[in-house]
Amino acid sequence: MKNLILFSILFITTSLIFAQSTADKEKAYKLGTEAIALMDEGQIEKSIEMLEECLELDPGNSIYLYEIGYAHTLQKDFKNSIKIGKKLIKAKDRTGQYFQFLGNSYDYNGQPKKAIETYEEGLKLFPEDGMLYVEMGMMQILQEDYDAALRYWEKGIAVDPEYAPNYYRAAQIYSETTERLWAVMYGELFRNLEPASERSFAFSETLFGAYDQSIDITSDTSMYVKFAQKMQISVESLLGAQKKEFKLPFPLVFEAIMTVGITASELSDSTTTAMDTTALSIKKLHQYRTDFINNWYEKEHHKDYTNILFTWHKKLIDEGYFEMYNYWLFALGATEEFKAYFEANEKEFEEFLMWFSENPLVINEGYMFHRMQYE
Repeated sequence: MKNLILFSILFITTSLIFAQSTADKEKAYKLGTEAIALMDEGQIEKSIEMLEECLELDPGNSIYLYEIGYAHTLQKDFKNSIKIGKKLIKAKDRTGQYFQFLGNSYDYNGQPKKAIETYEEGLKLFPEDGMLYVEMGMMQILQEDYDAALRYWEKGIAVDPEYAPNYYRAAQIYSETTERLWAVMYGELFRNLEPASERSFAFSETLFGAYDQSIDITSDTSMYVKFAQKMQISVESLLGAQKKEFKLPFPLVFEAIMTVGITASELSDSTTTAMDTTALSIKKLHQYRTDFINNWYEKEHHKDYTNILFTWHKKLIDEGYFEMYNYWLFALGATEEFKAYFEANEKEFEEFLMWFSENPLVINEGYMFHRMQYE
């Protein structure tokens, strides 16, 4: 009987503590939401006071400590944000984002070596955290080591394919080199992963420019198509290592099929005997890309060079949305052309955007693209 009474007392006490704990967490959540809203309005000090109260109510939830640290960075009080960051990376519920926060705080405070050490420590614990690869790449840019930056960003793409910023950074760098093929690949994937952001829309101009630099119809009988300079053929491929069939470098095959597509597009009219040397347009680019995909699949290159973008293009063609998709993709590359197209097809374009939002290109660990898959 005494044991039963004791058990009952313990049960009631535990239930009361649990109920109180739940109530405190709910109160902390509500208060924290209000604090972040105040922070967004610029009331930093008041926000910090409220977040500290949240910590007292729910001490096991490090997100409130993180928000306090972020508030200090807004105040440019990096010494306090570093102090908080050191606590965050030791928290039981720590994430890669906490290492990013501390690393950034060190960087803002003029301590780049400490920032790099922090990111590296984070990568040891969270080797598949895309944001840490972004930060490591940016630190290499500060040292003007662009190759090292690309290695980090492309590694980030490979291990965390759903994280858009690595595609964005890699595409930016490649767009300024002779290896524009990877700029158009990564850039288009970025636009699909982050379709509604301002920087994604702005990047449509960079994408269009990369194609414009790579395709040059020099006269009515000749053209120049060059998306890449580096096309390595390994000795193993030449010798047919492990009894595999010899495969040409992907960039070489891509350029060859693109050339065929452009030629077909330019000479598609039976009355045409010369190629159009006028400036590139979205309309022309759409036709080039359509003919490219049709030839790519007709020649069955999709069996040898898996590429989720080309599979996506084939689906868009089959669904009847590829033209509108291309106008969306390259909108800022030819602003007036896009505006005229949109005004002439507004209803259909809105239907496409609705379909697009409901049927996005899915990129994940099992369905992805990165340059190294062709090496």
